[in-house]
Amino acid sequence: GSIDNSERSGSNTAARTPRSDLPTLFDIPPSIHPTYRPLSTPVRLTLAAISVSIAAASTFANIARRIARVGGSSAAKLDYTCGGDWRRAIGIFAKFALRALLIGTVTIASVQEAFLRPSRVDTPTLLDRGWLPSSLSKFDTVQTTIPTLGGRDLGPLGVHYLKYKGVDSPIPPGDGGTSHDRRFDVLHCNHGFGASSLSWLPALPSLTDRLGARVGLAHDAVGFGFTDRPGATGGQREDLVPYSLAGSAAIGCRLVENELEKASSTIDESSGEGEDAKQQPGKRNKGRSVALLGHSMGCTSTLRMALTLPRDVRKFIVLVAPALVFPAPGKEV
Repeated sequence: GSIDNSERSGSNTAARTPRSDLPTLFDIPPSIHPTYRPLSTPVRLTLAAISVSIAAASTFANIARRIARVGGSSAAKLDYTCGGDWRRAIGIFAKFALRALLIGTVTIASVQEAFLRPSRVDTPTLLDRGWLPSSLSKFDTVQTTIPTLGGRDLGPLGVHYLKYKGVDSPIPPGDGGTSHDRRFDVLHCNHGFGASSLSWLPALPSLTDRLGARVGLAHDAVGFGFTDRPGATGGQREDLVPYSLAGSAAIGCRLVENELEKASSTIDESSGEGEDAKQQPGKRNKGRSVALLGHSMGCTSTLRMALTLPRDVRKFIVLVAPALVFPAPGKEV
């Protein structure tokens, strides 16, 4: 597998305004509107008057047609219109009110959709303008394989993830370590269904520091957050592979392995064992350790990552409210 190490985070993030309650999360740019904007009071009153007028005209037209169908003298027609049948009057008023409400709702929705609709912004635009949601946001192109699906290729795929740089100094030899010593090379968090990596944003820095990890990661699974969403090419089941739990686990493994390679390269350069480590790939992971966290449906991806990462990498696994899926024999999730 491969990964584009540019770690694009946008070019204008320095100008963004962080939220007061969560400094690692930016406020939405003023030019982006996540919801329908409200109509001004004069516009609402104008649309309400138009809706009532249309409903009244329609109601009077119906009454006129019914009067025209009533036979007899003018007195009989007047009695039909202004007679003492209060139930008929209530029915006419109820239809008028319902028409006015329906016409008003459709009119307001149409005006908002035409002039005040939410912003439609794609990920390339967010990248170009530096509008990714967090100061920890990164966006890389990932290409890897899914071992549990027979080595099926995945990518190239644009993946949004959070990256927090934690503890740099390892635990001294013979020392039990404190909350500020490095216990893990990488901490990775998988989100649950209907969530994204931003679900971990409030906790990721503190988790990384308290667990003593060199770096903390959390990525958006395909179909959630800002990660690319591949389109269907042949209308086959294979088109859904990137959206599977196995696909999310493969993305997480590629991100974790990339950070492990960086850590090993740093150690190799400082110890002068670079060439020796290249000839013995297993040696690069000697003493490496990762912490894998999962929430809800993401727990399945976390367990898949634990089974896929190299055997000589020590794993510390935490599952929060796990929603584990057990497929039928011979089927993959």
